Amino acid sequence: MKFSSPLLLALLVLCGCHSAKQKAAAPVATTPSAPAQPPAPPPLVRPAVFWPLDAGTRWTYAGTVIDGASGVGRTNAVRLTCVVKETQTLRGHQLARLNCFPPALSPWDGAPTNAPYVLLRTPAGAWHAIEATQARPVLARLADPKDALDDLLTFETQVLAEPLKAGLRWGDPVGMQRLDGLYCWVTGTPRAASLAEIAGLAKDWQLDVFPVVFRTQPDQLDVQFAPTIGILATDYVHHGTPGEVHLRLIEFHPAPPPASAAHQP
Repeated sequence: MKFSSPLLLALLVLCGCHSAKQKAAAPVATTPSAPAQPPAPPPLVRPAVFWPLDAGTRWTYAGTVIDGASGVGRTNAVRLTCVVKETQTLRGHQLARLNCFPPALSPWDGAPTNAPYVLLRTPAGAWHAIEATQARPVLARLADPKDALDDLLTFETQVLAEPLKAGLRWGDPVGMQRLDGLYCWVTGTPRAASLAEIAGLAKDWQLDVFPVVFRTQPDQLDVQFAPTIGILATDYVHHGTPGEVHLRLIEFHPAPPPASAAHQP
């Protein structure tokens, strides 16, 4: 039997069209899209220098000051943000101007104050902290190319020596000969410390922290210093008249990148 009937051919064509429509109408399975993820935060900067002092670097400290001015010993909470305002290099001496210097905070003022300071690193690696007004003659001499710079600095202003190591001393030559370690700066044994509680630092970052101490018979100043970060803590205690300062670093932010670098892809 031959399939030559026009009616049969028409039925076959209609059946094919109906089947195609059914296939086209079938719903298409879709895979749900993954939720958009927020961009990853930029990596925290880990300065590679001994003391990061680029302009814009800032440290925030919190603690207490026991007011010794009244003789009563009233305790005041204090928060101090130290910022590098500008830097320059003069004849091999690196200078940084700061709005304050934590170890210089005095308990003898009625209200805690801290004056601007100049941090200066000599080519030999000695660090000096000089109150800004007292630093003017030093800066003027550095700017004079004819000055031989003899006796430019004294041991009274030196606060650090680079590189740090246990047992290192500096300061008054007479004090350094004492067996009791008084009247000169003495570096103790470093200890590994976690910096997880300091905002702005990686939680898993551990550094060696050096205790640097200046003791006299009436008082003492203890500074905790971590290379690549700076001063982590400072404690001043007077053993006679009530007067104490206790500061801890709670936040650190390195200098922001230059504007040109910030716009690079």
